[in-house]
Amino acid sequence: MTENLDKQFMQRAIALALRGKGYVSPNPLVGAVIVRDEEIIGSGYHARYGDDHAEVVALDNASESVRGATLYCNLEPCCHTDKQTPPCAQRLIAEGISRVVIASLDPNPKVDGRGVEMLKAAGIEVETGLMHDYNLVINQNYFHFVKTGKPRVVLKIAQSVDGRISRSMDGQTWLTGRESVRLAHEWRSEFDAVLVGAGTINSDDPLLNVREFDGRDPGKVILSGNLNLNSSCKIFANAADSKTDVLVLTSDKTDAAKRESLSAKNIKVIPVQETQPGRLACTDILDTLAKANINSVLVEGGSQIFSHFVQEDAFDEIRLFISPIILGKGIAGIDAPDITQKRLHLVSEEVIGNDILLIYHP
Repeated sequence: MTENLDKQFMQRAIALALRGKGYVSPNPLVGAVIVRDEEIIGSGYHARYGDDHAEVVALDNASESVRGATLYCNLEPCCHTDKQTPPCAQRLIAEGISRVVIASLDPNPKVDGRGVEMLKAAGIEVETGLMHDYNLVINQNYFHFVKTGKPRVVLKIAQSVDGRISRSMDGQTWLTGRESVRLAHEWRSEFDAVLVGAGTINSDDPLLNVREFDGRDPGKVILSGNLNLNSSCKIFANAADSKTDVLVLTSDKTDAAKRESLSAKNIKVIPVQETQPGRLACTDILDTLAKANINSVLVEGGSQIFSHFVQEDAFDEIRLFISPIILGKGIAGIDAPDITQKRLHLVSEEVIGNDILLIYHP
């Protein structure tokens, strides 16, 4: 089969994989297509965490025998049993697949090339690396978490032309347009958790759920060094009915009675170390979230939280919306006198409605 056809079928596999966005984490996005005589005879994708893997779905959906056919998959087939799911590599061997084209090896230590070795040992032709770079992009949360053991942290900041995110600390200021709001809700569905500080909870009273996009709600993480939280806020009132966890990370020196009061509302209160009174250590925050199997975090504010993560170099990406408005005075998105100069790399820029979206990497 020609290289162009191989790329065409891998593109189809990746397009299928993207249908799982917002539903499969902490698993990766994976799609698969089975081809014979340049025609797709089976396809599938991993639709939800705990469901069948993409290769199995494609095999089950095949319109005819797959013996001698080629399978395209954007991630190496697994070779271990997990969550009662049998190894995909064994199933491919049993079904008689003769060639497998893979975008990326799976960095999971349980796989990490072993799936390819199993296929080759059975006499199956295996090729890797086709569209690997693109697969790294769509699965960057997964690859980052597996390789570093820490969640991938993205700061989402919306500001005015003059660099303000709000008029004051006491109230919410809407800056971006409807298109940007919808995109931000889509992002929420793709991350394991949304993180904000106590100030945002007390002043904005947000739900931190997904409303403008059809996707799953993320977990909610609130940082509060001293537990000065308004317990009547919606996020606490709705915690008992929430489909996802509400985690409050606080200083390990806070009063035990305060912790117990929140815990009684079906909220998980987790003490972490301080770097100074009332200020939580980002390394401990990320370690705590990793232990909770959270592999990606969308940080939504406010200013003190953004500044804290930047100051401790605890971020992997900044998504910055700039709205066509001048506030004149107000709160800066990142504002801490002891932050050292940091040069970022502009990855992309895009017009979203009337706003500009800039994406930066450290």
